[in-house]
Amino acid sequence: MISQEEKAILKIISDRLLVKKSELLKLSKEMGNGDLNKSLEFLKDGGYIDILSPLGETSLAITQKGMRILNGD
Repeated sequence: MISQEEKAILKIISDRLLVKKSELLKLSKEMGNGDLNKSLEFLKDGGYIDILSPLGETSLAITQKGMRILNGD
């Protein structure tokens, strides 16, 4: 089952389509969320996000599966 924190992360990624991990870390701290790396690992392993490294910087993109879970499908 996906947690509220993980849904919040998916929402941020879906709103921006592609998010740098450093930006997400900053937003996560502002929101007071827990362990970002643990949540990202869960989302990646579940196929909800893809981790990309264009030009060496880690970025995150939401998958179709992630969009479906976010939209309640």
